Amino acid sequence: PTNLIHAQSGLSQSTVSAHIATLVAARLLVATRVGQWTFLARNEEVIRAFATQLSDNLSASRARRSSSK
Repeated sequence: PTNLIHAQSGLSQSTVSAHIATLVAARLLVATRVGQWTFLARNEEVIRAFATQLSDNLSASRARRSSSK
């Protein structure tokens, strides 16, 4: 997967690997190692929870700004 992302993005392979490692550490991606290959899958439950939390925080931030005017 990193080779495809590297080829499509123009980013270095080390940069792509670092970003993927960050996404795996955040549990947004799940890495499964099979022999020499590592397969990546989206963790839909964590992605959904992250999106909800982000939306809630942005809404709260907007509400605070509009009430302070």
